[in-house]
Amino acid sequence: WDGPTHNPPPVFYGWDEQSLYNWGPPIVADDWHCTDQRPVTDIHWWGSFIGWTQPDPPQMPDAFHIGIWTDVPAGIDKPFSHPGRLIWENYCTSFVWNFAGYDHDPRGLIENEACFQFNQYLNPDEYFYQDPGPDGNIYWISISAIYQQLPVHPWGWKTRPHFFQDDAVRITDTSMWPPAVGSEWTGGEPIEFPQGISWDVAFELSTLEAEVGACCYDDPAGPGVILCQVTDQITCEQMLLGSWKGPGTDCTDADGNGVADICEEQPEEMEYGDAPEGVLAYPASGVIGMFPTCLTMGPATVVRHMNFGAWLGPQFDMELDGNAGLCPGFSPYDNDECFQDGDAGLLMPPAYTIDATNNVRPCMASQTGSLGQTCQTAVWGMNIDVEVHNHMPSNTIGYLNVLIDWDQNGQWGGASPCPLANAPEHVLVNFQIPNPFDGPVSALMAAGTGFLIGPNTGEVWMRVSITEQPVPVNWDGSGSFEDGETEDYLLNVEQPKHDLGDAPDSTNTIGVAMTAYPPGGPPGVQANYPTVFAAGSPPYGPIHLQPTAIAFLGNAVTLENEADIGPDQDPTNNIIPAADQPDNDGADDGLLLPLVFPHCFPAQFNYVVTAVGPMAAPLYVNAWCDWNRDGDWDDIMPCPLGSADEWAVQNEMVIVAGPGIYTFTSLPFLPWHPPMPTDPQPLWVRITLSEQAWQPGAGILGYGGSGPAAGYEFGETEDYFVMPEVPEPPRAIAWRSIRNHGALGPLAINLDPSATGTSVKSESRNGGIQLIEVDFDQAVVLVNPAGITVTDSPGGVAYVPSSVTMVDADTIAIGFASGLLPDMNCYRIDLDSCVQSSLASLPLAGDIDCWVRALIGDANGSGVVNTIDMALVKSKIGQSPALPGNPRVDVNLSGTINTIDMALVKSKIPNAAPCP
Repeated sequence: WDGPTHNPPPVFYGWDEQSLYNWGPPIVADDWHCTDQRPVTDIHWWGSFIGWTQPDPPQMPDAFHIGIWTDVPAGIDKPFSHPGRLIWENYCTSFVWNFAGYDHDPRGLIENEACFQFNQYLNPDEYFYQDPGPDGNIYWISISAIYQQLPVHPWGWKTRPHFFQDDAVRITDTSMWPPAVGSEWTGGEPIEFPQGISWDVAFELSTLEAEVGACCYDDPAGPGVILCQVTDQITCEQMLLGSWKGPGTDCTDADGNGVADICEEQPEEMEYGDAPEGVLAYPASGVIGMFPTCLTMGPATVVRHMNFGAWLGPQFDMELDGNAGLCPGFSPYDNDECFQDGDAGLLMPPAYTIDATNNVRPCMASQTGSLGQTCQTAVWGMNIDVEVHNHMPSNTIGYLNVLIDWDQNGQWGGASPCPLANAPEHVLVNFQIPNPFDGPVSALMAAGTGFLIGPNTGEVWMRVSITEQPVPVNWDGSGSFEDGETEDYLLNVEQPKHDLGDAPDSTNTIGVAMTAYPPGGPPGVQANYPTVFAAGSPPYGPIHLQPTAIAFLGNAVTLENEADIGPDQDPTNNIIPAADQPDNDGADDGLLLPLVFPHCFPAQFNYVVTAVGPMAAPLYVNAWCDWNRDGDWDDIMPCPLGSADEWAVQNEMVIVAGPGIYTFTSLPFLPWHPPMPTDPQPLWVRITLSEQAWQPGAGILGYGGSGPAAGYEFGETEDYFVMPEVPEPPRAIAWRSIRNHGALGPLAINLDPSATGTSVKSESRNGGIQLIEVDFDQAVVLVNPAGITVTDSPGGVAYVPSSVTMVDADTIAIGFASGLLPDMNCYRIDLDSCVQSSLASLPLAGDIDCWVRALIGDANGSGVVNTIDMALVKSKIGQSPALPGNPRVDVNLSGTINTIDMALVKSKIPNAAPCP
């Protein structure tokens, strides 16, 4: 009896070596011999799941890590060869598997484990390109399974009897674990069974079969030398970076000149760009352009068009390389087209070029202009336009793309930050051009269509391309196209030219409220100062169109075109509304600080003006101070001496003889301050220098400090958030009567300005009142000595001091000739308007006076000379008159207290001097 035929699955002689990438060590590796340059494009390997015997696998790995290593031959550091450094890796998630049979474990541990084949096909950009060397080369491959969670039956790589070179190895240690590109072997062991018998692991490396042909490429060892090699297209273009001439071509050198004939063929004429590649792109910064323009710089980084069914501008021309065939040279620049030269498609704005001395100049000397201001919108048809033609065959739609190098780094790609959004360098993406079409591209767009200009001023390189197919959003300007044309232009982004203030303004470009107090928030008092010129106007923020032409405030001025957006010479705009950040303008140096603003007393400040040109007419200075701290300069506050207008300095004329730096003092004005519990409160101050007088406007919040709708032509505006000094009027804080006591010199009897009647202090010493000193709470200036009045009581007789002098900055001395003020009288000394404060010229605070009694012998100050005074003197005999309270007891001024003083007192009994 014959049974049916039976085909058992294959049996593999070997076992599973566990190799887990993220649960190791170890991982397993084996070596192979590389003999040609073809890339490794697919990898096949065999393995089992330890302890698993079924043809359907258990839990599969989530991925495999495949690594390729350099070789360290036997005898270098170990008696066996092993991997060196990991030079290539791939995380395989798209592998496929199939059941391959069973294994026979020579160790006798497990019989008939199920064996599986695994296959991974690499993408072209993942290929491993081998370097065979003259005698071949040895590499190692490691394969290890990746599991998120460790399974019951982990994967192992199938061993096989020894096949090549040295044993497979277990890698147990590397310079980092798990290993990655750059990791170095630091430990491991060969796979042997039994001891001393080598085993390898089962794998195959293969490459896709490809047609071969001649490859022309640059000799890396000799620039300018063209080599030829017959190989496949992938190897040619991706490894040798060459030009593949097609299947079946060869490297015949019929003329024997050392260059393959096929590599001597002249390229056919195509259409290229002319942006700089490998040469200076931006003279101001020295940046070298790396724009994809020149075929000679490498075919992978060039833009070219083979036909001209679509074009830009009046006509179309072909050339052998970029820059109208001059590549890699750029002398001159813009050799293909520049602006209004009969070829250029750019209609606006005017373009620029770089001359032989590396200076930027207009393409047409009479045509200058800019794309616009930084971080503003360039509108098609208003700021920029391009003439486009599309007559491609088969009614093919055209795609127009525009790139602009906003960050001026010499290549296109990415975006640059503006305050409100990022400005992409790919400013027009695959805009469709119908077929047929002839005209400006703006005619195909909705009104107002535009793009955001980048944040940098100066020159930027732009590429305009029309093609028959769309390009990626992250296009870098390169590519080979069947149809179309590319044109490149150097455009200008406007430099800052004007001046504006930097006080916070809630009518700003983005319309967010800003804070006046405290500046920068947290939100408190809303700012209504007119600072931004365009947005939210009127009122208009003052803008000075030519701030450096005639005169400006201080020693310098920094330029901008608007207060909160656009180009600025400073690191940031004057105000940043989104961050509630004012006060960023540099060179605010016109006001001389500190500002001394006494409450409701006249004040002035000093300011500096730099004149740089002739003044045909006077300029005007205006200043505004937010006295009530309510976030505007619109108010008028009451003071006893008049009104404190927040328009503090009003149309003060400035006239100078010629160029120079001048310091002026403002006209007087009255400051005002809210009640201050402790320290003074800061406030916003604006000073404007302009050629126009300022006119107030009624009923518009925030009008104070504004400018005209057309702007000022000359001058500058500066804003300050300043802590003023707020001095108080001077007050007398100490009075004393001074007399000389012999060798002891002058000694004082302290007086009491608040005393009346019997409490009035007495000058008890012989000769009476001769010198009164008064101390003030601050430095003062003696302005009116005659303002001191002295009258007696009860007669009301007036006396004139013999002298009034300054002892020091805060003390005056009032002198009286001996006998001028008779004894046994009370005298009222009234300072009136004799002094003012040094800081702000403030008059004395109120009525400043003091009563003093002239009564010789009144040692105890009772107002009557009697035996009690004698007893007091007697008690002090022998003491120094310099001791506290003793000057009045040394009535004879001898410098000692003795019986002579008692006798003098006795002689004056019962004199008296009553005081009111």
